[in-house]
Amino acid sequence: MTVISSSKDVATLTLTVVAEFGAPPSRVWGVWEDPRKLSRWWGPPTWPATFTRHEFTPGGESRYHMTGPEGEKARGWWRIEALDKPNRIDFLNGLSGEDGEPVPGTEPMPSCALFEAADSGGTRMTVVTTFVNLKQMETMLEMGMREGMSGAMSQIDDVLTRGAVVADMSVSLDGFVADAKDGVDEVFAWYGKPQPDASGTASPAGTTASELADSEAEAMGVGVIVYGRRTFELANGWNGTHPTGAPVIVVTHSVPDGWPRDGSTVSFVTDGIEAAMRAAAETTGGKVIALGSPSIIGQCLDLGLVDRIQVKLVPVLLGSGIRLFGELSKVPVELDNPVVTEGNGVTHLHYQVRS
Repeated sequence: MTVISSSKDVATLTLTVVAEFGAPPSRVWGVWEDPRKLSRWWGPPTWPATFTRHEFTPGGESRYHMTGPEGEKARGWWRIEALDKPNRIDFLNGLSGEDGEPVPGTEPMPSCALFEAADSGGTRMTVVTTFVNLKQMETMLEMGMREGMSGAMSQIDDVLTRGAVVADMSVSLDGFVADAKDGVDEVFAWYGKPQPDASGTASPAGTTASELADSEAEAMGVGVIVYGRRTFELANGWNGTHPTGAPVIVVTHSVPDGWPRDGSTVSFVTDGIEAAMRAAAETTGGKVIALGSPSIIGQCLDLGLVDRIQVKLVPVLLGSGIRLFGELSKVPVELDNPVVTEGNGVTHLHYQVRS
């Protein structure tokens, strides 16, 4: 369920948009609190938003821009007036200039978001914008604010249902996932070694990293893995079925000859990474979306989609090859301190990407 009503009231100078979601209020609150989630829905579908600053605390301010179909930008700002988690957010919503700062002489619009338990068992969210005068109301409505808000809020269902996005790769100490000839023997050498179990004790004889990787994928709830075309080719398409058993989405400009195949769990998306991630979200049913190629990880980091980075650090220096992290367009990307797990010939480092 999504937007159920949108109404303007000239007498009270308000625009009210009401939506219902299947998630509880605490989860719906999260799509406002986390700037990565907020960026995925605040702008309408054809004008996606990017939050460059988001201080979700009373008195805190936010800065964002929305990018139109031709690359044009519309900028805005917020100031949080009051928070009553998970019931109500009061904030000022204003227009920004080219420098991203509030436009002098323009009045911000007092706004509030209300979260109530819905009869359906989910959440009813009501967003009320109050205009300072009739002229401002007419101007904003003429600019398409009513349709824009409805379109933006209609995207929240997808944000709520998408599982965590996790980048997960084995990498050498000097940052390479493969050598200069695409060889991966060194970075995957630990796969053939007995590994400690989750408690740190030795695994039963014969239990290798590849077997533990399968159980880790199951435990982490991997619903789909997203790869680039290069990885697909190097892996020979996993013969149609990935070793973990998880469905695979390959991002490519064109579907390779002979694919897709009957009985295969490998599918293809040809219209870009964002379309691939939407397809992944529809596939997972709320499970983890794993990223398995450096190019895919980089693109998702630039889009602000990555929730966690899991590095399997191997004690070897390759000197050159395919880097895990290439040039990123949006830096720095800040990470929390890692959760560290020692293995046999590998150290597992799990980093949460900061909001």
